[in-house]
Amino acid sequence: MKHRFLLWVAIAIAVVPWGSTARSAPISIPISGFADMVVDEAHSSVYVTSGSGDAVTVLGLDGKPKATIAGTGDARTIELSHDGSVIYVALRSHHSIGIVDPSTTTITSVDLGAGNCPSDLAQSAGVLWFTYGSCDGQATTLGSLRLADSRVTLGLGSARDVASGANLPNRIVTGDGFSVRLLDVSAGAATAPPQLAAESGYQSNDLIVTPDGSEIIATGRGDLCHFMGYSTTDLIKSTVYGCSARPSAVAARSDGLVAVGDALIYGSTDVLLYWKGTSSVWRTYDLSNDEVVPGGLQFGSRDLYVVLGGSGYKFVRLTPRLPSSIALRTSANLYKFGQTATVTAHLSSRSPNRVVTIFAQERGRPRTTLGTGQVDGNGNFSITTTMLRNTTFSVAYAGDDAYDGAQALRAVRVHARASIRMFGVKGRTGQFQLVKSGSKPVAAGYIAPNHAGDCVLFRVQQLFHGKWGFTWTSKCLKLGPRSTAAIWFNSTWTPGASARVQLIWEGDAENASHTSKWTYLRFVR
Repeated sequence: MKHRFLLWVAIAIAVVPWGSTARSAPISIPISGFADMVVDEAHSSVYVTSGSGDAVTVLGLDGKPKATIAGTGDARTIELSHDGSVIYVALRSHHSIGIVDPSTTTITSVDLGAGNCPSDLAQSAGVLWFTYGSCDGQATTLGSLRLADSRVTLGLGSARDVASGANLPNRIVTGDGFSVRLLDVSAGAATAPPQLAAESGYQSNDLIVTPDGSEIIATGRGDLCHFMGYSTTDLIKSTVYGCSARPSAVAARSDGLVAVGDALIYGSTDVLLYWKGTSSVWRTYDLSNDEVVPGGLQFGSRDLYVVLGGSGYKFVRLTPRLPSSIALRTSANLYKFGQTATVTAHLSSRSPNRVVTIFAQERGRPRTTLGTGQVDGNGNFSITTTMLRNTTFSVAYAGDDAYDGAQALRAVRVHARASIRMFGVKGRTGQFQLVKSGSKPVAAGYIAPNHAGDCVLFRVQQLFHGKWGFTWTSKCLKLGPRSTAAIWFNSTWTPGASARVQLIWEGDAENASHTSKWTYLRFVR
């Protein structure tokens, strides 16, 4: 018989659909230009500044226009306060910082003095830091607004961009388009902050501090592919993020998800997602043939809000789904034929959807559903089944709008069952079946499950001087339609002789090998 071997391995895998998301279709928004955006999910609003004109556009979270805030004088950077109570906006041509009440969208302002046109904003503790310059050029200088008493201090050093975060105490980050600097602001709002570290030679296009305060991320203009993460301790480069053709915008979510936008029109991807500190891309989105405008990405608590430019301006809301993990285990790796297996799925996901489905696919047969159910408080769902053939179990978890689906596999082997039944016997004594000498008893072998057409072997031994020997092994005998094969003992066996016989199944792709128990014979008169 030609041996056929099948290697079965136990595996557990998680599949994350690439690019899976819930998202709205891009919709046009009524703006003539784009400077910045901020998301205020508590008031179901997205504020967009155009950098020109005299109004801030307020959109719903679906991108549909809600209102406009007039008298905003070429508004540039806009930022939600750390406590969500107000919105700050740089009113460039009004030489002031606007303060918007998000409940009423009314605006008040703090004057910076004639000729001082603000551009970028960042909060640190009770201070709003801003950059400003002449109204016919770029911002070049750093200033501060003490929020407790609206005291303004100008001339605190050179800067074009400024960034900070609620979890970055006593430090801010500034950039001039060619370098990034880390400044110590522990002395307060009225003192020029000393420089702690600097990273030169990198042309930043967008600059943020991650919500946990541990990393500064700058998109690049000089390096048209990578964008950089720097430590907020010493500006040492901590992460060289993957590759975007022309990174234009960057945003980070509180759980460490980082989004970068691509400004390459007609490129294959518009948004790439990474996990903070990881250089490999996790997910990509191709939204349209337009570009992600500089600064055109903002995260809410879960969703990513995107502004596209090119042929007008468009708005997209994405829900990047979080990964789910599912594993599958069985009560054994190798089973006897007919043995009961316990199959357990373990789900790691915070989704309210806790339902999983377990499937079984026996070798050479269609997949069947074993059961569907909700995992318990430990994340487990178990089901039992009777094992007949080598089987691959699988489990599927559908996920939901916030969490990816996942799958896992586990393959196990199952022995066939080899057995013998004797025909032509006349009784039994102990383990021996009694056979009349001179008769031709038949040993019929059975293999379960049915393996008609495959080969089996019979092995026979004779008892001689108290020891089993004189082993004889048959040639390959093909199993018949009922998965049986037989041999017979000829009439030459004399009274008092003893023999034993067993059936050998060497296994195939459907079942692992099995050898039957010995069947004992004694010949009598």
